[in-house]
Amino acid sequence: MREKIKSLTALCLLAMLSLQGCIGGGVSAKRTLSQAGTTDSGQGGSGNSGGNNTTPTDDNDLSDGTTTILKVDVTNMFDPFTGTLKSKVTIPKNYDGPMYISGLNITSLRSNQVYVRFKFGRELTVVDVPAVIGRASGITPQTTIDVVTLDMSSRPFQNVRINKYDLFDYNDYLAGSGLADGERVTSPYDGDLYCRGLLLEHDPTFEGNSITNPTCDAAGETCLYAYAKIEDQTFMFDDVVNGTSTKVSNRPKYPQINVNASKTYANDDFDNIVQKCLPDTNSSSVFNAVLRTNYSGTVAMTDALNPAIVPWATGVNITGDNYYLSGPYKTPGVETEPSSKIEYTDWEIKGDAVFSGKGVFNDTMLTVAGVKKIRGGFDANLYPRFSKVKFNENVNYIGSSDPFSLKSILSVGTSGVTDFMYGCNARTLDYSSLTLESISSCNVTATISLIEKDSSGEVTNTLAENIGLKLQIVRDSNIDFNDNETVYTSLRSCDSNRVCGKDECCFNNKCWSTDIVAQCFDDDDAIGGQLGTGLSCQNDLECASLCCNESTGTCAEHYNEGQANAVLCGKAVGQSCVTSQYCAQVNVNVWKKVKTVLVDGTVSCRLEQFNERRFAECDGTCRQPETPTKPEFDPANPDCEGAIEPPISN
Repeated sequence: MREKIKSLTALCLLAMLSLQGCIGGGVSAKRTLSQAGTTDSGQGGSGNSGGNNTTPTDDNDLSDGTTTILKVDVTNMFDPFTGTLKSKVTIPKNYDGPMYISGLNITSLRSNQVYVRFKFGRELTVVDVPAVIGRASGITPQTTIDVVTLDMSSRPFQNVRINKYDLFDYNDYLAGSGLADGERVTSPYDGDLYCRGLLLEHDPTFEGNSITNPTCDAAGETCLYAYAKIEDQTFMFDDVVNGTSTKVSNRPKYPQINVNASKTYANDDFDNIVQKCLPDTNSSSVFNAVLRTNYSGTVAMTDALNPAIVPWATGVNITGDNYYLSGPYKTPGVETEPSSKIEYTDWEIKGDAVFSGKGVFNDTMLTVAGVKKIRGGFDANLYPRFSKVKFNENVNYIGSSDPFSLKSILSVGTSGVTDFMYGCNARTLDYSSLTLESISSCNVTATISLIEKDSSGEVTNTLAENIGLKLQIVRDSNIDFNDNETVYTSLRSCDSNRVCGKDECCFNNKCWSTDIVAQCFDDDDAIGGQLGTGLSCQNDLECASLCCNESTGTCAEHYNEGQANAVLCGKAVGQSCVTSQYCAQVNVNVWKKVKTVLVDGTVSCRLEQFNERRFAECDGTCRQPETPTKPEFDPANPDCEGAIEPPISN
């Protein structure tokens, strides 16, 4: 994915940056202070976008004595996925590609050593990224513009926690909304996905204020970043926690399929049923089909603290204790007062605002005295709202041809892709018990600032600060050129091949595409080996690390999640491999266009050869990558699109 992003960035940045004057919402580059002789106080301003330390312009000698100064502001960020300037950008937390911020009067900081300070989430977790004021070409080589260029080489967002917050989907799926019939959002980088992880004061989509309307709680109010947390859950059951009897639920273990391959969906084992996703509806017909219950009418709750026992259909071989319905979602941070039944919550969105197309839920199973209760909410806007999933042919599942229609038992056809299933199925399959992250996990900036520091690292000046500019971080990702995910913790979970797609197989409880995993068992239940480091092995698949050292005949370590302490398998060319990241890095000669400046000041470019370190390619065996051919290039009339800055020699 990083290679794709860098290519797209190089093509689009030159054109987009020159349009900054049109994108900044019509804000003038100069702002006039009403007091004559105003000087810089050296302290950051307040509000949505502030900051002093401004630079006087050449035309500040006005007849009325007013001093015109340049005020720095950050207004847009370059989106590497679309090649456009936006006020909200989403990237994976292991991103290390180009990142630029544009704004007003960035030129005045050209001589400054600056940092971009990101404050994430309700906790305001600080990440400072070194930056320089760089110049980028405009539409023609003769035009340039200043931008804040961030140093992303260390993957500065790698350790930002994303398992506390989630993305919510606020696309309009109604007919005529612009999305084609049956189209659904599958990318976490979609512009209408919002990370609910902020205090209300840092949510620019909320139109209230601290005096007359300090709470986002009324029907129709919008606060898309305001914190709220929900989690998929199973039926509740009796348990003992810290010596006290209570009712608990688990995160679903299985999607809504016939887990037992020898049985149909309607006859699946009871132990599998109670570990599946609950339907995101109050339809009794769907509940009865998905979970073999015996509800009638609409499924409803009467008491959050004393949920009703689940009625099972005749013939269900019940094992264990009673099970109870408490809605398809846990609602962390929401508590019910026993006598009054009033809900108390640490959510930033409350009341009727919770139940809407721009809220958390669209409806609830629990209404008390005419008041909708959060505990019991369903039809959630949690991303993804629904999904099409890859399974092996003939797997039974619960789905529908239309995403919002009632679902029933269907069977996977020859395409290996289901119709629309509830979003819980994708979140369950993509959940990582190692990182506690799923496809919906995220974090988001409360503020983005330009700052200066002294030699001890203390902030000496806040040059600009903006709460309207947002960066959303989602889980690690690295998509290869076949559109296959290669980051282990982001792969789909599995316990057999049939849970994976028809062109995938299950190793170490993760689905691997056969495009990137050259060795694949044919038997249905193969899940890969579990031998630990140092134990004897004969092939990679016997090892939990998928790395069998051919020299020692023992399992070796392999951990590559972008950390500084990564340990790589490092297979030599000619040795077996499961994917290219298990091969050693080798030297490859590549050609790149490099910017040059002619005597008359015109920006041009030349073609140069560089040596890069890349993982050897893997087709079952590590092999030397093919050397890229020299591209066509006319020095007399060079095409400089995508040219890079000249490398710096130390």
